[in-house]
Amino acid sequence: MSTTLIVLIVIVVLVLLALLVLLPRMRSKAREKQRDREISQRRERAVEQHQSVASQRESEAERLEREARAARMEARAHEERAAVHERGLADDTLVDPNEERHLAEHIETRESASTSTSSHVTHDRDMDGRDDRLEQSDSRVEERDDGRVHEPAAVEERSGGRVHHPPAEEPDSRRAT
Repeated sequence: MSTTLIVLIVIVVLVLLALLVLLPRMRSKAREKQRDREISQRRERAVEQHQSVASQRESEAERLEREARAARMEARAHEERAAVHERGLADDTLVDPNEERHLAEHIETRESASTSTSSHVTHDRDMDGRDDRLEQSDSRVEERDDGRVHEPAAVEERSGGRVHHPPAEEPDSRRAT
């Protein structure tokens, strides 16, 4: 055999051996690169997902903060209304038009009792802040099961002292008998 042929065979064998040794290394590096790409893609998806959830939570928190602010404002408004009522400055909003006359009489009686300095006689023996004479006249008023108020006695009209008898009430058709 010729020396060139032997040299050529040796070179081919060395190349094959090199390939046998280097090929698994090249495959493992290729797998590693593939894994790195996969991890990078998963990382990007995870980042996008977390950012999306964070954005949703942030908008939900902002909405809840707006609702909380509105609730606080509403609570403050109720506190202010309570203070106004406590001072007696909004009694007109509490009065039903039907009971306005009765309340006016009560207020007149209270004011006349508080302004009269010549008489120290009080008609509030039970100390509830209300004239006992008015409480006796209110004792005629009865409250029914359905929450309505009924005054069975005749009601005296202010004009001319005439007595007005309320018409007999018809039975409520909604109530079960």
